[in-house]
Amino acid sequence: MIKVAFIGFGKFAQVRLKYIKEQKNVKVVGAFDPYQVEFHGLKSFANVEQLLAECDAVFISVPPSLAPHYTEQALAKNKHVFCEKPAAISVNALKNIPLVKSVGTVLAYGFNHRQHESVEEMMRVIQSGYLGSILWMRGRYGKEVDDNYRDDWRCDFKL
Repeated sequence: MIKVAFIGFGKFAQVRLKYIKEQKNVKVVGAFDPYQVEFHGLKSFANVEQLLAECDAVFISVPPSLAPHYTEQALAKNKHVFCEKPAAISVNALKNIPLVKSVGTVLAYGFNHRQHESVEEMMRVIQSGYLGSILWMRGRYGKEVDDNYRDDWRCDFKL
């Protein structure tokens, strides 16, 4: 049984929780997020240190400016880490990661657009041969804009 926890509990962490709960060999111990009030019945930790003391692995779903710090903290405590992308706001912010990662811990980043419904549909179209032989293609990515978009971390340059 692996005990996992969440650092940051926004939309993506909540989606991941749904699937993690289906795994028989995984126990979710709780979450830390100073900006979130609802944890879907999970234990809410007052700080990251307490959370790290009770888990084997963490899912980090925070703005890119905060991700390297939390990743370093978890790796320094020999925890496995899955961190959403982008991993940081600059390459320089990641320079300490190799220094704190120990042998045997897993560090993974969430480059998972290949599993997005639109990408899977395009693969079906390509593999069907409907468009003939593909020589090259261009893809574009965007973020939907809703009423809360301007208040989101994506619109804050510091984050």
